[in-house]
Amino acid sequence: MVRGYLGSVVAALSVGWLAGGAWAADPIKLPGKIESVTVYRGQALVTRVVDVTAPAGVSEVTITDLPDRIIPGSVYAESSDGVAIHSVRYQEYPVQQDIRAGVKTLDDQIRADQDALDADNRAGQVLAARSQYLDKLEAFTAPTATAELSKGVLDADVLKNLTTFVFEQRKAISDASLDLSRKDRDARDSLTLHTRQRNELAGGSTKTARDASVLVEFKNAGGQLRVHYLVDQADWTASYIAHGDPKQQTVSLEYDASVRQMSGEDWPDVNMTLSTATPSLVATAPQLDPLEIALQSVPLVQAEQQLAAAGEYDEERKFLEQAQANAEVLRNGPVAANSASNIGSGGGTIGRGARAGRGGAGAGGAAGAPGGAGASSFGNLGGYGGMGGGSAGGYVTDGTIGLGYATTMPSQVFDRMEVQQKALDQNLKDVSRQLQELELVAQAAKPQTPNEGHQSVAVTYNIPRTTLPSRADEQLIQISTLALKGTFYKTAMPVLTSFIYNQANVVNNGKIVLLAGPVSSYDSDHFVGIGQLPTVATGESFTLGFGIDATLRASRELVEKTDALQAGNRVLNFNYKLSIENFGSDPAVVRLMDRVPTTKATEAKITLGTASRELSTDGQYVATDKNKGILRWDVTIPAQAIGDKAVTVDHQFKVEYDKQLSISATSFTGR
Repeated sequence: MVRGYLGSVVAALSVGWLAGGAWAADPIKLPGKIESVTVYRGQALVTRVVDVTAPAGVSEVTITDLPDRIIPGSVYAESSDGVAIHSVRYQEYPVQQDIRAGVKTLDDQIRADQDALDADNRAGQVLAARSQYLDKLEAFTAPTATAELSKGVLDADVLKNLTTFVFEQRKAISDASLDLSRKDRDARDSLTLHTRQRNELAGGSTKTARDASVLVEFKNAGGQLRVHYLVDQADWTASYIAHGDPKQQTVSLEYDASVRQMSGEDWPDVNMTLSTATPSLVATAPQLDPLEIALQSVPLVQAEQQLAAAGEYDEERKFLEQAQANAEVLRNGPVAANSASNIGSGGGTIGRGARAGRGGAGAGGAAGAPGGAGASSFGNLGGYGGMGGGSAGGYVTDGTIGLGYATTMPSQVFDRMEVQQKALDQNLKDVSRQLQELELVAQAAKPQTPNEGHQSVAVTYNIPRTTLPSRADEQLIQISTLALKGTFYKTAMPVLTSFIYNQANVVNNGKIVLLAGPVSSYDSDHFVGIGQLPTVATGESFTLGFGIDATLRASRELVEKTDALQAGNRVLNFNYKLSIENFGSDPAVVRLMDRVPTTKATEAKITLGTASRELSTDGQYVATDKNKGILRWDVTIPAQAIGDKAVTVDHQFKVEYDKQLSISATSFTGR
């Protein structure tokens, strides 16, 4: 397979495209057919297959009708044996009308609506002229009739006919005005609707055509090309529908993807892949530079001491790690090989003292210099400057680089690419330097997992052939349906709420990772509510909620509290009563939960007292929650256990600490 990247056009042009060989004078223009699409988070990689009929030798093939939201620097081409790709060139040029069929149709409808409004306006002018003529006729008739009446020569029949004519005309004008007003209203409503539909379909596009010209050499007559490009305005999120069957102890989990597709082109009958990975079109690794430090005789500045004392090291590290993740994405993404990137000077800094300057947008202009190092409140730990977007509208994220695109001559492409790549590499180096310097100067630094904070699960799902039009609303695609075994139970936590919830422990025994997303839960076919599903790996267990059991109710009562002094210590004794009532006709097994306080202070001792029922012996509970002060009893609630028949659990615990100290109630601090 031979691959041609967009930037290779410069090398080809510099030697006159190709030395020798036949080359058709006119390019072969073909739209190709979209074969496959990989949707990432925020972008999509589109692949078009182009079957070319051409003689052996060199030909220029122009792939037409590229979408509005294409990322110019991402275009590249691949070919099979017998076909050699020498260069790829992306270009934009203005056209009189939007080239897409759907937009063309709406443009025609909008033009028809505007013509109808113009016709209504002209018809209204005619009616106004007729009304003015009648006004003049009435102004002439009245005085004339008065004069003739005074002379005794008034012709009554003529006056009657003239009066009848005026009233008939007035009525006709009124009816025509009313009908015209209705037509005008309908035409305006239609124009508003069609304009909104066009804006949603076009995504705010201008009348610009986008092509990719591929210089290709065929060993034999004709061949096949594959052209790939990235588009933005494409995204997807996970969502689920869970049907629980407590009797069968099973859960049917439908895994769906909500896809937003506003790339400007439809994807008809394509092989679709959904991925959480980040598309990468860079081949060269960044260079690791030495890290030099210097010592100073003065102690740490006050801001650093405050940082260590306040425990804000984690916050600063997370911020820098996120900036590093953003820098990685930009650095590994497509470089606009066919475009000029005007990098404006930015004033962004990283540091607690100047958070407002994170990646401030630099003024667009001709090759402005990167923003200088910001004065951070870390003293010698200076912030790096953000880089602003170019004149064509770049983007900025947390102090990273924004790139604007503008057309340039092919001879300038490689120089622009080199400038961009160096800037992106330097951006990544600056953030990593600050991360390492933070570890050196911050007193609160502690061991952490490498790149902790922005690692995520990268998964891929292959979807059968599907069709996704470009439109504003989200579209639902089914990824898979899993038949899972579940352990159903009811949970009561009267310390939190009197409601009792239906839940199920489920194991992901499928072959795919389940990503975090909202889940709509059904008890059999009865909708019970919406919850959240965390990211679940294969073989991992998770909990699904199936709503509230309205037949059960829980309560918690402080029966007694005593306060005494004993051997210089203060001793508090607590006695609680937990109750569950069952208003239903069937017994229910409930996990009744409560908690006792825990402490890391050696001056305090917390001891469990007696309980009217034994704590649960469930292995998972004993291994995890029991040692954290969480109490659990597995109880069976008989049917109609109401009032005195309610199932109760009494338990006690004791808190003992030095009488010179007091319990710190953090919930009330500052009130």
